[in-house]
Amino acid sequence: MQLIQDNGNILHLPELEKQIGDLEDLRMLIQTNQDKLFFATVFITLNAENLQELNDKTKILESELNKKTAMIRTLTFRQLEGLKTMLPIGEIPISNYERNMVAGGIATLIPISNPNLSHDRGIFIGRNMFTNAPVYVDTFIGPPSLPNPHVFICGTSGGGKSVALKTLTARNIATTGCGAFFIDVERRIYKPYKNAWWKSNKN
Repeated sequence: MQLIQDNGNILHLPELEKQIGDLEDLRMLIQTNQDKLFFATVFITLNAENLQELNDKTKILESELNKKTAMIRTLTFRQLEGLKTMLPIGEIPISNYERNMVAGGIATLIPISNPNLSHDRGIFIGRNMFTNAPVYVDTFIGPPSLPNPHVFICGTSGGGKSVALKTLTARNIATTGCGAFFIDVERRIYKPYKNAWWKSNKN
């Protein structure tokens, strides 16, 4: 900012002063442990029927992110590594793409499309903390009622994440009759309908 002032270009000074103030506030929150700093890597998968469609989608994505001053890198000739990174196997062969993000930035990556989600049928999740209304979710209902069938559960160690997921899965099995498997990064598979753990073959 000092260089801009010395050159007599004061057009962007208000914007830069605001950015500096925001960064100073963010630094204070991190230093006082009111916010946390994470190093995260964001991977985006594009699906296409042919190369031309893939190139078109890539250009659209680059254009949209450039509007937000976000730089992306295309994994040219590294598609296999990108696929392994996206698989739920706990391995990230692509490194050195991390960037620092605060807790608020990490929260924006969670794909929540409907804050008042509730279906006419499905398994009982709990109650809406604002209206106390019961919330039911049917992960097989499909769009437009549920465009994204995925479920994200987060919490501290020992907070009950596994118990919650097993309970929801057991209710889903009882309601729909569909089987389920759990695969975690420790290479264990859990079958809730038999209530047993199996160590997978690491060889």
